[in-house]
Amino acid sequence: MNGATLNACSSVVEWVSHCPQVLDLLGDGCRDCCRIGRHSLQEVCWLHGLDVGRVCFRLATADEPIAAFDADEFAALSLARLCDLIEHEYHFRLRDDLTRGARALDRLLMMHGSSPLRLNVVATAFADLRDRIVLHLLREEAVVFPGIRAMERAGMLPRLRGAPMEHPLLTLKREHRLFEDVLQQLRELGYDCARELRDCADYVGLISTLHRLEKWVRRSNAIEARCLFPRTLALEARLSSPSSGNNS
Repeated sequence: MNGATLNACSSVVEWVSHCPQVLDLLGDGCRDCCRIGRHSLQEVCWLHGLDVGRVCFRLATADEPIAAFDADEFAALSLARLCDLIEHEYHFRLRDDLTRGARALDRLLMMHGSSPLRLNVVATAFADLRDRIVLHLLREEAVVFPGIRAMERAGMLPRLRGAPMEHPLLTLKREHRLFEDVLQQLRELGYDCARELRDCADYVGLISTLHRLEKWVRRSNAIEARCLFPRTLALEARLSSPSSGNNS
């Protein structure tokens, strides 16, 4: 089954497999129903007083990019405040969902690890991605963000091992693209297990966790690439100009 053939009679698990946003639309009160994979979307909506036509319409039009946001809402924030926002909000969410995903995969492997499903491939790819993201977050928190804060606060160029800020920022941007690509591949691998694991709560949890991870990654990446990084490089350029007196 592909996303184009889903309808109100399709099971919630089938919807989750191809459109994880369904959990956000149904709300927390419907999460228990998602544990009974054979419930149709129509049944879940009826049980919880939701308009199934409206839910289906919103799902059919839920094509806007995950990372869509208004850059103007961050324009008034200082660079230090942007670093704080990314670190305290998005890094926290990423670490939390990385832990949730790892636990769900561990339970799935215990129950279905001997089946012909590609769970071992998913688990290996997820573990590698988790390690890469954790290292990425630590690099931002321990090196890049402190350098940005210090540069803004003191009005002086940071000393990141003698390299300009452009170098570590380019590395972070390359990692951003890698994370987005791997998360998309993981979700596609997870879809292959939809029919066999349609009754499994941990499978539903894994797919929804991967969707949230992709959302947090794309959102934080967009804030950094479109707001934090350009403003940081602009400040560095101003401080590097001969008129600034800081280019020694």
